[in-house]
Amino acid sequence: MKNVKIKRAEPPDKALFNAMMGVFFLLFALAPSYWAFYNFGEYRHATDFIEQLKENSRKTDAPEAGQEYAERITSFSSRASRYRLEMLLSGAGALVLLGISALLFTKAFKARRRKNFYEEINAQSFPIPTAKIEVRYSNFQSVLLGGVIAFFTLVPGFVFYQTLTSPFSTAREIIIKGAFSFFPLAVILFIVFLTVRAKRNSIEYFDNSGVMRSDGRHFPWTQFCGVVTQTALNRYMKRYVWREELAFSGGETVWIIPHRIKNYGEIADFISRLPKAVLKNAV
Repeated sequence: MKNVKIKRAEPPDKALFNAMMGVFFLLFALAPSYWAFYNFGEYRHATDFIEQLKENSRKTDAPEAGQEYAERITSFSSRASRYRLEMLLSGAGALVLLGISALLFTKAFKARRRKNFYEEINAQSFPIPTAKIEVRYSNFQSVLLGGVIAFFTLVPGFVFYQTLTSPFSTAREIIIKGAFSFFPLAVILFIVFLTVRAKRNSIEYFDNSGVMRSDGRHFPWTQFCGVVTQTALNRYMKRYVWREELAFSGGETVWIIPHRIKNYGEIADFISRLPKAVLKNAV
């Protein structure tokens, strides 16, 4: 009899990862986009000035003045060519980054519609808690997140405010510092989104009727499909459990995040006695 190979579950955060990378590439495209726009303006100014020099050169009859105009036209033509080259190169780089961002956003949108569906399990084949098991969460992550948000919001905001209100700031400085101030703000907003998402999907408690999720949804044990263990690599390239999911019918999951739970030992003891989830039509 051939061994049946269980298909690996598709990463549940694939859509989120693609969206995150799409945002990063979009932000990275800001610098070359600005530089292309800046060089386009300088190129326009240079070419307009060259036309003015040529017009003035045609109006003069003095050989010395004509020679001076010719030298200035040559100098500004070289400068215009450099602006044009930098405009084309930076514009091409910006288009490549924007194209990669659009591709990642498209993949994120497609992956968002996909869910993992698992084989149903007989509720009598695994232990159901006789008493309510509440999950107690640590406040350390929330305090740390608050400090990170405060630092990466106030510091760039203060720098940008100083630039905006300074009488010596140019429009170019305001645009550049504004873009770099927006980058940490976008990262913070993304972290806040992840935190809220994790909170809503996290487990609230177990009881003999089922599992309560933090967003208020209750999932009965009759719809339970098993445990899905999500792993990652730490900085020492060793694999560790960063999230466990209780899978239910309809592709719904309830998250258990070990480093956020005070009584994880009690929770892990119960989870270890539950069966693993098996993908439908897994071959």
